[in-house]
Amino acid sequence: MVAVCESSVLAQVTDSIFKIKSDTAYKVIQFSKDSLEGEVLYKCEDSSMISVEDRTLYLWGAAEVKYLDYQINAPEIIVNFAKKEVYARKADVLGSKRRVPVVFKDKDEYFESDSMKYNFEKKKAIVYSTATKQTDLFIHGEKTKLVTVKNDSGQVQNFIYNKNALITTCNKEIPHYGIRSLKQKVEPDKIAVIGVSYLEIEKVPTPVILPFGFFPLFKNKHHGLIIPRDYENSQQLGFGFRDVGYYFPISDRIQTTLLTDIYLRGSYKLGLNTEYKTRYKYNGRLLISYARQVTESAEVLTKIVQPSFSINWQHSQDEKANPAQIFGVVNFQTNDFANRTNNSASAVVNNTFGSNINYSRIFRDKPFNLTVNASHNQVRATRRVEIQLPVIDFSINRFALIKPPKIGTRKWYHDIGMTYNAGFKNQYVGRDTSLFDSESLKDMSSGFRQGSSINLNFPVLKYLNVGLSANGSHFIEMKKVKYTLDPTWRYNNGIRYITRIALR
Repeated sequence: MVAVCESSVLAQVTDSIFKIKSDTAYKVIQFSKDSLEGEVLYKCEDSSMISVEDRTLYLWGAAEVKYLDYQINAPEIIVNFAKKEVYARKADVLGSKRRVPVVFKDKDEYFESDSMKYNFEKKKAIVYSTATKQTDLFIHGEKTKLVTVKNDSGQVQNFIYNKNALITTCNKEIPHYGIRSLKQKVEPDKIAVIGVSYLEIEKVPTPVILPFGFFPLFKNKHHGLIIPRDYENSQQLGFGFRDVGYYFPISDRIQTTLLTDIYLRGSYKLGLNTEYKTRYKYNGRLLISYARQVTESAEVLTKIVQPSFSINWQHSQDEKANPAQIFGVVNFQTNDFANRTNNSASAVVNNTFGSNINYSRIFRDKPFNLTVNASHNQVRATRRVEIQLPVIDFSINRFALIKPPKIGTRKWYHDIGMTYNAGFKNQYVGRDTSLFDSESLKDMSSGFRQGSSINLNFPVLKYLNVGLSANGSHFIEMKKVKYTLDPTWRYNNGIRYITRIALR
């Protein structure tokens, strides 16, 4: 029942009959039981025709029909109001081998086909030669049935039934490979179930046969447990499981995985793996791991606890994202982490580790250049670690000491140019076991250097070119040295100037 104001303009829709009493301020309209849930909207670019006797509407040329959340686009559409059905089919493009397909869309589904029939009342569709995409899978069906139902909670669910369909990851119109099955049932965004199927390559069936199959179809990432990929029975550590964990999709750009190795004799390893990506900007991966290995000494029957940790970071930035470029690779370990926690040959054989983080910036429309670098080299056998953090280089490209006038004669001294560069470096060389001790700060060495160059080139006697240049450099090295009881600073300061005259 619908209440309508007295001044409303009423129209007859399909079989619905409206009777209005004149003695009420608001009129009550009762729709027929077999009326549709909403209005049917349609349009076309070429031509249309209505058959009143058959109650049928014909649309040609980029036709479109909308009903509730459903939309059908096709070169030719026929709407039968008596049967409450829509017929659509594709058409050839004149002068071309291309065909315009039938397109069906709703809130969750989109697929193309050669032809289809849709019933408004039952909300069911029969589609022929259809192609649809579910997450990363493409499904090509010879005959498809789309059914829309409401579950017990009143939510609308779509089910797709396919006959003689091909599931593939190939995005071509004619797939190069896939799994061919006689029957399929697809619940969008949840799962695809197939019956007896076989592998097909270039339309040729292969003897690889599957009795049934399940394909998860999840658009969004979900939290979940990670089943251990392996187990190990070690004489030193005991029985244990590897890579047990939990998956955290923090957002569309960041996802985190917590993994652990657990052994019955008390040893364990914890690892936090975080991956991040922003399209057209940057992407990277950070893995932080801590291990605690517990072994028993056969001689004294005591437990030996050996902790170790590892940091692995990879980061890269799109060149077009920002004039400041950052990229880095960090692979740092302490206390022979790889050998204690990995049972692979590559982890044991690899004897060296290295890291490099680089930041560079070119100032737009200015002659300045800046580079900041941090590097690390480590030898696992000798425990030797060399860290350079930070290494800063700053330079100024050649510029004129005396700018020439915009208007007037250019003089010889306008060609005098100058360059400048400066740098700072801090370095540590030691063992990985003493890296974070207070004594490691005393083993660090640092220094500063700067230099400049002035040059002038000018022609002499038409065929000779004379070049004059003067270079200067300055360096400072600081280190703390302890004599007896009182600390003092040793300050090294040096200045060097070089002047050159060259005839060319």
